[in-house]
Amino acid sequence: IASDYNRRNATTSGMVSAIPTVIMDLRHQRGTALGINKQDRSLVVLDRFSLMSYHKIIIAETGSGKTVSEAIETIRGLLRGWQYVWFDPQNTLMPQLIGLTGGEIIDLGPNAGAIINPMDWGATEKKDRSLPEKVIFLTALIQLMAERPINASEKSRLARAIRNCYEDNPGRIPILQDLVAIMSGEGLGKLAEELERFIDPHIYGTMFNGQTNVALGNRHVSFNLRDLDEAQLRPIRIFQALRSEERRVGKECRSRWSPYH
Repeated sequence: IASDYNRRNATTSGMVSAIPTVIMDLRHQRGTALGINKQDRSLVVLDRFSLMSYHKIIIAETGSGKTVSEAIETIRGLLRGWQYVWFDPQNTLMPQLIGLTGGEIIDLGPNAGAIINPMDWGATEKKDRSLPEKVIFLTALIQLMAERPINASEKSRLARAIRNCYEDNPGRIPILQDLVAIMSGEGLGKLAEELERFIDPHIYGTMFNGQTNVALGNRHVSFNLRDLDEAQLRPIRIFQALRSEERRVGKECRSRWSPYH
């Protein structure tokens, strides 16, 4: 019996621990399997959220599986309680994925009827504290609409016009045409003329000139960009959507990590 015990002291677990190039067991709860190690046939798993910078860029040829791999990661992330925002230039996979996960597709095209009021405060914003941020956002947005830089004098007058616009409409959220009307009285007649096309109902309708009619709080949102003109409308609409989502996510993160909560 003693001789048999001595012959079996090198068990499988003991032998594996002596070979550092072999992974005995895979216990990763997070991460993405990138492939197989050619030296020992073990899985190569990367958890990018454990890195200092977890941003990711996928570069591959058409048909290589970029969208499908991201869809799989999205489903796994949603099961863990994460939030996802897609900016989809083609709207190919999103209808099926959104339907599977209970998300929402917001079509930003000119004929879709989706309105994101640039003057909207948002559901959780406090007006007295958010006015400086709102001035910065509207100034950048108006520069995109005017397709030119705004000088220092115009920025000062525009900030005053934005403040007056909110003060003149205490009982409701103003829309873009309210701001354009005040801009002329602040010496911004040229800039107001450059924004006229965005409030003209015969050009863009209520796309930029109406109250927000889309829900931006879904944990899985896809913005459809397929029908947007790349040179003009796409930068403006993407900037609006990015700002609204950044504002919502930022407020959730601040409330979650604030020492006062």
